[in-house]
Amino acid sequence: MAILSGLTFGGLIIWAVEMSSHRVSIPSGDEGFVSGPWDIGPSLHEMGRPAVWKAESMALGDTGFVAHVGPATYQDKKDRMPDYYSIDVEKERDSAWYVYFRRDLRTDELPEGFTKKPIEEIVSFDAISRKVSFTIGDRQCDYKLPE
Repeated sequence: MAILSGLTFGGLIIWAVEMSSHRVSIPSGDEGFVSGPWDIGPSLHEMGRPAVWKAESMALGDTGFVAHVGPATYQDKKDRMPDYYSIDVEKERDSAWYVYFRRDLRTDELPEGFTKKPIEEIVSFDAISRKVSFTIGDRQCDYKLPE
């Protein structure tokens, strides 16, 4: 589960990221905590290293879900070149954000200039099928939002 602490600056969200290996769950009414349709890929974040995720956000229709994309940079090094790139889908519930879909991508596997692309060129959403698509060069990662 990603534990995120974010600040907003002119529409750009800057997240301080700390990753943990706990399974993500979400409360569901009076039923308590239940498993969900999670699709969390392997994390590239190195435990114990502070990082800043410069994420852009896009609301996914009127679903309450939000897509985020952006580069993450470790803060314990001299250069400020991104160390990995994260894409995810989250939803707020009870004042907390829950990650439903997440992929960390190696920056050396991204197309030239990709880390500077705006979110509108990366994320698309089909409200009828509830499918979110992240286009990364000639690859595509898809996630179907739960009902």
